[in-house]
Amino acid sequence: MGAYLSEPKTECVSDDGGTEKVRFGSSAMQGWRLGMEDGHNCISQLDEETAMFAVYDGHGGAEVAIYCSKYLPDYILDQAAYKNGDIGKALEDAFMKIDVAIKEPAVVEELRQIAGMEHNSDEADAEEANALQEEANLPLGELLARYSYHPTKTRTLRKKLDRNDLLSPMVRKKAPAFGNEDAANGQDKDNGEGDRGSIPLRLDDDEEEVEAGSKVQVEANGAKKDGSAVDEVQEPEGNDSGKDSQEIIKCNGTDAAETEEVNGRLAESEGDNEAEEEEAEDDEEDAEEEEDDDDDDESDSEEDEDAEGGDEPDDDEDDEDEDEDEQQDVFGQKEEPGSDSGCTAVVALIRDNQIIVANAGDSRCVLSKAGEAVDLSIDHKPEDKIEITRIEKAGGKVTPDGRVNGGLNLSRAIGDHCYKCNTNLPPEEQMISAFPDIQTAELTKEHDIMVVACDGIWNVMTSQEVIEFVRDRIAKQSSEGKPKLSEICEELFHVCLAPDTSGDGTGCDNMTCVIVQFNHDTPGQPLAVGVKRKASESTPTDDDDSKRHKV
Repeated sequence: MGAYLSEPKTECVSDDGGTEKVRFGSSAMQGWRLGMEDGHNCISQLDEETAMFAVYDGHGGAEVAIYCSKYLPDYILDQAAYKNGDIGKALEDAFMKIDVAIKEPAVVEELRQIAGMEHNSDEADAEEANALQEEANLPLGELLARYSYHPTKTRTLRKKLDRNDLLSPMVRKKAPAFGNEDAANGQDKDNGEGDRGSIPLRLDDDEEEVEAGSKVQVEANGAKKDGSAVDEVQEPEGNDSGKDSQEIIKCNGTDAAETEEVNGRLAESEGDNEAEEEEAEDDEEDAEEEEDDDDDDESDSEEDEDAEGGDEPDDDEDDEDEDEDEQQDVFGQKEEPGSDSGCTAVVALIRDNQIIVANAGDSRCVLSKAGEAVDLSIDHKPEDKIEITRIEKAGGKVTPDGRVNGGLNLSRAIGDHCYKCNTNLPPEEQMISAFPDIQTAELTKEHDIMVVACDGIWNVMTSQEVIEFVRDRIAKQSSEGKPKLSEICEELFHVCLAPDTSGDGTGCDNMTCVIVQFNHDTPGQPLAVGVKRKASESTPTDDDDSKRHKV
């Protein structure tokens, strides 16, 4: 079913926690996709003053998203700019440094472990490369022998392929019929070309048959003859087989002796009757005339076909070549985590009454101001002017369907280093860049909620629709008791989930959502940290809220 399951996986992995000032609920659902590739962070206390909420939408595998959810919080804390109070600069530096780290061998190995790849894959790749190099240096004969293919079960045929007592490789040796294996002394080899009208052949262990009325392709002394023809086989002098020196094959309605051609190898029956030979020669002349007529008809037909539509296949081939050229730089490289996999990242830090959001990719952070949606991030799409300018400057191009070199349909991400190979440009100017946009907002009492989610949500609903959906559910839950924000996430997923995969993919993606609710009246200490549960469970359990959960 392509990139989708036959039935969606709707089990959700959910968290609830926070402080009296900032509460959160989060959830993740695999949906129709073959695997879950998202990651997220819900850390109510990154430090004593700061909370962190983030979503990482993986592609090409979950490993980079999981790695970011595990290590990006520490990268942020370690930046000098963070310690100096410049949160925006700290986020920029952390994004770029974790992106560079993903290329390091130790990190690549960890990504392999996360992805479940074999540890010795590098060794296996090296062995395969050495084997290919060895084969490239082998003599042609030895290479063919190594990969020889025998289409018949008869051992005698295999033995005859190995005989080297011919006078010349370009001269056929006469051979008796296959009727008696002990009498089969040799077999001819063709030049590897096929014929449109080759003899229909059925060869069983105990039966060989050549159907009359078929065209025969014969190679003798380096020349090829098409049609029902007599092939005179020259026997090396001194080779006394007790047979006549000329042998005949008749295949045009004539009464031919047992004959057959196996993959271009012709075995000819004995012919010790001179009258039969003369009769066969007459038949041959008639057959050649008929064959010439047939060839003329076929040539005329082929010319007509070429005149009518001969250019169309060429156009198709040109299009295919163009598509291959577009993807050659990206998809012709060795598969490696972090090189052909990556993730978006949208990170929101809340300190005092300020929200600082860093975004690379098409996940999104939306703030509600008195019920009105305020986007705190801008989706990065390849067709956007600023993005396409950078992509083309780095040597890439955006295809008509909005993909970079025919691959990614987003223009900024952590990882994806196969797109970051231009050594003349700094990291932030590569085709795919990890450099984030930074936006800030001052929190007021009008701001009640914030939603951070992947494009599995935003491709189905607008920012305003999501804000209204969440606020309505919070109001309903509040009237019935204390609201669980993660339950609203789960309900949102089921609204966005497509009923099937017959559409354009909308509603078929992984879904991850974090809802943050602000309480401006009570600046308190932590209320709960990282309560996580499955949707089917009613009793919550305590755990570290910064842990990434994989569905």
